Order: sequence, then structure tokens, then C-alpha cells
Amino acid sequence: MQEGSAREDLEKGNKADILLKNAIFIEVFENLEKQFLDAWKSSPLKDNEERERIYYLYQSLQALKSGIENISANGRIAKAQLDRLIGKSK
Repeated sequence: MQEGSAREDLEKGNKADILLKNAIFIEVFENLEKQFLDAWKSSPLKDNEERERIYYLYQSLQALKSGIENISANGRIAKAQLDRLIGKSK
């Protein structure tokens, strides 16, 4: 990995970390997760279309959160790579 690319990934990772630790972000995600699960649990079993719609909303929310967590993880990997690059150049 080139240093410029690693620095970019590190910066993105730092921004993702800030977002994941943000109280408003956490609250919104928790509220939406609960809302979707409650709606799914209380929906009539025979209403397959509505249950699937709610399920896909929930899965989309999880995919969004996972995407942000992946950027955060990539940032940690980039930091380790930069630390090695900097260590080699000293």
C-alpha cells in the first residue's frame, strides 16, 4: 500500500470512528433497530409483503452500520501499515 493511500484510509477511518462514537448516531441507530424489530414482530404473519419490507429496512440499516465499521477497520489497518513504513524509514 502506498503512503498516500494509507493516509487517506487512516483519515476516513478516523472520521468513521468519530461517527460510530457519536451519541446522536448511536441513539438514532438503536431507535431505528428497535422500531424495525418491533414493527416486524407486531406485523401479521399473513402480511408477507409488509414483513419483508420491514426486514429489508432492518437489513439495510445493518449494512449501513457495517459499511461504516469496515471503513473504521480499514483505518486501523492503514495506521499499522503507516507505522511500519515510518519505522522502516527511520
